Amino acid sequence: MDQAWVQREFQTGFAAHQRHALEQASAAYARVLALDPQHSDALHLTGVLACQRSDHALAAELIGRAIALQPQRADYHYNLGIAQQALGHCANAVASYDQAIALRPDYADAYTNRGNALSELGQFQAALASHSQALAFNPLDAASHFNCGKALHSLQQCEAALAYFDQALALAPDFVDAHLSRGNALTALQRHGLALASYERAIALAPAKAEAYFLRGRAFAAGQHYDRALASYDQALALQPGHAQAHFSRGVVLEALKLVQAALVAYEQAIACQPSLAVAHNNRGVLLSEQNSYRDAIESYNLAIAADPALDGAYYNRANAFKDLQQWDAAIVDYERSLTLNPVNTSAHLNRGNLYLQLGDIAAAMASYDHALAADPGYLQAKFNKAMPLLLTGQLLAGWAHYEGRFKNPDLQMVAKHAQYPAWRGQESVDGKTVLLHCEQGYGDTLQFCRYASAVAARGARVVLEVQAPLLGLVESLPGVSQVMPEGADSEALGERIDFQCPLLSLPLAFHTDLDTIPAQVPYLRANASKVRAWQARLGPAQRPRVGLAWSGSTGHKEDRKRSIPLPQLLAHLPQGLDYVSLQKEVRPADLPALQASANIQHFADELHDFDDTAALLECLDWVISVDTSVAHLAGALGKPVWVLLPFVPDWRWLLNRDTSPWYPQAVLYRQSALDDCDTVLARLGGDLRLRVPSAKS
Repeated sequence: MDQAWVQREFQTGFAAHQRHALEQASAAYARVLALDPQHSDALHLTGVLACQRSDHALAAELIGRAIALQPQRADYHYNLGIAQQALGHCANAVASYDQAIALRPDYADAYTNRGNALSELGQFQAALASHSQALAFNPLDAASHFNCGKALHSLQQCEAALAYFDQALALAPDFVDAHLSRGNALTALQRHGLALASYERAIALAPAKAEAYFLRGRAFAAGQHYDRALASYDQALALQPGHAQAHFSRGVVLEALKLVQAALVAYEQAIACQPSLAVAHNNRGVLLSEQNSYRDAIESYNLAIAADPALDGAYYNRANAFKDLQQWDAAIVDYERSLTLNPVNTSAHLNRGNLYLQLGDIAAAMASYDHALAADPGYLQAKFNKAMPLLLTGQLLAGWAHYEGRFKNPDLQMVAKHAQYPAWRGQESVDGKTVLLHCEQGYGDTLQFCRYASAVAARGARVVLEVQAPLLGLVESLPGVSQVMPEGADSEALGERIDFQCPLLSLPLAFHTDLDTIPAQVPYLRANASKVRAWQARLGPAQRPRVGLAWSGSTGHKEDRKRSIPLPQLLAHLPQGLDYVSLQKEVRPADLPALQASANIQHFADELHDFDDTAALLECLDWVISVDTSVAHLAGALGKPVWVLLPFVPDWRWLLNRDTSPWYPQAVLYRQSALDDCDTVLARLGGDLRLRVPSAKS
């Protein structure tokens, strides 16, 4: 073999390689290796050529053979690292860069690439150290400053990252990626105006760079400039139609603008561009859930989880969808999975607690709320929700304190009224003062807690009571009330006469009410005597016992499904031989045929103008059967016998595991013994009616 010829041929190839004449270089290296298969430089540079042609596996093989022949060549190890990194074998690449640095400690490029490989491995602290080493060898290298900034940004040290990006730009003012990264750091620091300036500079330098428009769109969105964000995303997509993140972010903005269908389309376009984009599947699922398409939503969450099994939000959202489908066990499992991945997901703790409460596992519900509060002691919704199991289990003093969180909780959207007057919660003396007590929730709440007005008056206060307009005539009968006013009336007309104000449902807290001190004297409301006489005449002489019926509440109530009963289902269990009177002001269309077909049910909806009318009608009845709605509280306040039909886990005011109420001593509570087991309760109620009225027939 003519070594001189081989070396000349190699030099020919090397010169071509330097001129980027890759085909000529490749041919020359091939001729060298045909004569000398152990020519390490030819093997190495043929591997470099393969890397330049993106055949990284061949590159790694050839450079590895060269290293076997000359293991002390730092450049060989360096280029092997480049091939390995391109193949995604970042740990192997780091080892190769380490070998190169061991052989040449001042190998700045090896430190740089080593830092990049470590970043890909998520080892940002080590990456920062490696880039800092590169910078030490070349302090005027803008790229090294840039790389240090990138590592610091990944470590969420955005202020420090910003300083490096600024230094990189001082050295290279037209460094587009440095402008973009500087904008990202500023966005993370919520300095959106400065971030936009960086993105605008990048766009001026590289007007065809889609990423710059995309990042500018995110900055606009962060500042809630949604129209500008959409325009910027559209510019990015015009340059790069397959930019999945731009489609996704566009969907987020459209969702913020309540353009749900357009947002769905954007998420689906993101998925079409990148089927493995888990967040797009997840967000699509959320929108489908909001449209009550729970099964389709679950399929989206399944795809999100398949793409990213560590996406805790997808498990959480799927749990919510399972809950809405009443697939309780699956929901619990997904809440647990979400919390395993993200133990401080307070919403998951909260919703898991709500589900446990719904299922009757009070201890587990309480524990979930406590976990939420441990993760975020200021979590107002968890504080408020914890009131429910406390009150349900009779821990009233602690429950009232937590229940006060209702006005501070933005999710409840409850407005604290009359805040212009000092709040009263029982601490200050009200002797000789005027106290405004005001309604805040439903009719039933007002009927139950207006009883405290007399107790406030007993402390020497002049009591002004504000209630919903349909209750005005009725509550005028409350002892101790000086003035009654309708909700929404101009309380300013009272002027300085108001010394304190208190919402009705805060009065149990003000009076430190526990189970032993509930003011349970009934009746505390009385029907209008003249209206009672009018109803007696209207009904005529009683031939049989008269029973009032209230089987449904407001359709707008969030727990309506649990408490309302279809009329045909109720009638199937009521015996004949009694006269029934409908106490429904409103009858649902689905119940009308059964009501019209029932000859022994009288219905007076058009004559029940307000609660004064209903109270007078109630006084003409022997007793009342009601679901948990305002009629039950009205009967209770009037002292009428009332049988209340309750779900498995009732509203907190009915407590647990008892068939009587400390609020209404004459009430009998009929509780479901299992979730949605309404027929068993109705059968028991029907049997009790037959026992009470022997003449009643099935």
